Amino acid sequence: MGSSRGIYIVEDTNGYTFPSAIAFVLQLGPDPKDPLYFVTELRGTIKVVTNDRSVYTFAENVFHFQPTAELPSGRGQGGMGGLCLDPAHGYVFVTFLYNDANGRMRNNIVRYQTKPGTFGLTPDGFMAFTDVFAKYESGLAHHIGACQVVGDQLFVGIGEAWQPHLARDPDQMVGKIYRMSLNGKPLPDNPFYVDDDITKARNYVWATGFRNPYALKVVNDRVFVGDNGVGTDRFVEVQRGEDYGWNGQENSIHITGGICLGTKPGTDHIAVSTTR
Repeated sequence: MGSSRGIYIVEDTNGYTFPSAIAFVLQLGPDPKDPLYFVTELRGTIKVVTNDRSVYTFAENVFHFQPTAELPSGRGQGGMGGLCLDPAHGYVFVTFLYNDANGRMRNNIVRYQTKPGTFGLTPDGFMAFTDVFAKYESGLAHHIGACQVVGDQLFVGIGEAWQPHLARDPDQMVGKIYRMSLNGKPLPDNPFYVDDDITKARNYVWATGFRNPYALKVVNDRVFVGDNGVGTDRFVEVQRGEDYGWNGQENSIHITGGICLGTKPGTDHIAVSTTR
């Protein structure tokens, strides 16, 4: 499919069920069966696509989550959230919402081990960061999502899980940007760090006050986040220890510096504003 503006959409691979995230291998291996990119599916399967465009199942049944209704119902939106790669160690990180043994919704991260550099078609082992998140309840939407490995750090975006009153509290998990080691441990130079207890949210918090930080990118040590609001979305550069104001009121999205995108009242046009 093409356009007069020179933009083309070409199907690369197919056969996915509710694909939710994609991550590309940066150091491609020479073999046709070496991994090219990974894709997560909402209900708990990870696929790997090779250089020859073959699609394999890397891992499945990653977690248990039973929605009360399937998409397009809003009750079906929970599940696998984010995916990021660490070529130096061959780690594949996935973030997701799941039901614990009591049926409560929790966030989690699993780190899979594969071949450093080029990765592999199947994992050699895995580590779950369950205890980091088990103390805090999540929600059907605005749960854990985007992640990125930066050196020996893992940055993770966590939505407020429809609990906006907790988003600005560093002692609560939801509505935050987390920063941790690649083994799921808190980093001592995090702004609210008090000790090495992995069950304390404040030990991991990099910044507070987000509604649904669905997009996260670290560039030259600068952290950028796309935060989904109700009628307004915002794109912000996130500073260490700062609070980004979400309190459940739409105008709180505009409190801190960034670019806000929203629908202009009474029209179908997008309104753009900057806040400082």
